[in-house]
Amino acid sequence: AQFLLIDSLNKRIEFVREASRLMGLYNVNTHSARAEEAGHSEYRESFDICTSRAVASANILLEYCLPLVKVGGYCLLYKSGEYEEEMDQADNALKTLGGEIASVFSFDLPENNGKRSIITIKKINATSDTYPRRNGKPSKKPL
Repeated sequence: AQFLLIDSLNKRIEFVREASRLMGLYNVNTHSARAEEAGHSEYRESFDICTSRAVASANILLEYCLPLVKVGGYCLLYKSGEYEEEMDQADNALKTLGGEIASVFSFDLPENNGKRSIITIKKINATSDTYPRRNGKPSKKPL
């Protein structure tokens, strides 16, 4: 397997690049770009799986991630245990971006630190070239 880690901050990319080298992880590549930019680059619809840090609500994360996933691939969302309402709000984003919920894996964190869920989104249709929208738009006007 090959991994591409994308981050907008080059300082973090340099750290990950050096840490990967020191650990002998030669299947890890890095790229400095915003998700909105990567979604309109050579990486568009080229990945089997895309995941993200928990940086935004599901409808915003889907706009960042699904344009990078090829049809038949998956987007994995790591969410708190109470994900149902958030996914209801992401229904329009799922339809617009070409995804559907394939499965949900819920679990308890050790030492009573809460519940978490991994929501697997299957990409069933190509994403319109309109998405992702330019920087700031997804968070200001979520789908």
